[in-house]
Amino acid sequence: MKKDCFGGPGQWYKGNLHSHTTNSDGHLTPAQAVALFRQYGYSFLCLSEHDYYTDLRAELDREDFILLPGGKPGNVYYFTTENDESIVLRPRLEAMDARLDRVMVMRSDARQLTLTDPRLFEMHKIFDGKPDLIVFDPVQSYVGKKLDMNRTDDVRFMMDNLNKLLHATNAAVVLICHTKKAPMGFNGRPCELINGSSDFVNAARSVCFLGRDPARPDVCVVAQEKNSLGLPGASLAFTIGEDGAVHWSDEECELTAAQILTYSDEKRRHAASPSERAQAVMRRMLIENKTMQSSDVLAACEKQGISRATVYRARKGLPIQEERSGREKYWSLSDASQMSQPPVQGKAET
Repeated sequence: MKKDCFGGPGQWYKGNLHSHTTNSDGHLTPAQAVALFRQYGYSFLCLSEHDYYTDLRAELDREDFILLPGGKPGNVYYFTTENDESIVLRPRLEAMDARLDRVMVMRSDARQLTLTDPRLFEMHKIFDGKPDLIVFDPVQSYVGKKLDMNRTDDVRFMMDNLNKLLHATNAAVVLICHTKKAPMGFNGRPCELINGSSDFVNAARSVCFLGRDPARPDVCVVAQEKNSLGLPGASLAFTIGEDGAVHWSDEECELTAAQILTYSDEKRRHAASPSERAQAVMRRMLIENKTMQSSDVLAACEKQGISRATVYRARKGLPIQEERSGREKYWSLSDASQMSQPPVQGKAET
């Protein structure tokens, strides 16, 4: 005899606790999904995307419809010797609405961690939670003094230890590698340009390259060169906005890893140096704002990935006038320099 589980006393509500939208592999946007479930008499819905924490209550909650946050935000362990968390990482993460309490940044210290360090297996005790993603940036900085990243046996030993860590934590890992500059006329495999032993590539399930669109220097491209589980995926293009956030392009990108890593002779001759880019950014800011505090110029440049040292080098090539008021320094361009602006290749953002 069947029992009516919903026939008892109380107020019953119909809902769905597992659904996907275009934020993962669904066919409807979150707003369309909410509208559809409301149309069919549902009272609540949970958007449980793949590997994506969704909380759209502020936008889509209604008095007669409850939208539940779905998915569990993962923990990220970010090991880096290059990017300063306060200048580079935090502004980018904030611009992308990241959960900063879930990102643990470990800078280099006197006792530098390595890929074979047993302390890696104890990190979850310090950060109060196992990682879902581990990033080493760059991986060459975590080899250690006793091992050689160009020796096959040493690299295999490191990668075997890393594999044990991933099995213990059930996490994914991203190893960011430096590459050699592609020589003129290079027609080999892009993976040959990765510094160190080929076993870095052999051990990886997926290898992607990041570069710029040769025709549009302000557009970055991620191109997959190796995929152990199938054919390489389609390349993805993106730009970094003035707010520091990554904006993915909806346009189809057909560029390959070889194409974004190989520059023509003309491209090399006309590629803007960091100082030239900094000069273009500073010139535009000072023309638009007339006079700015030097600290504001430095802060605006840092948001675009221009270091303080590069700003001061670039300043030497600009007719910048400096005035002081108390402890503050104010920068402005001379009137003559504002009348004529030399052309600078690339996009100057403020």
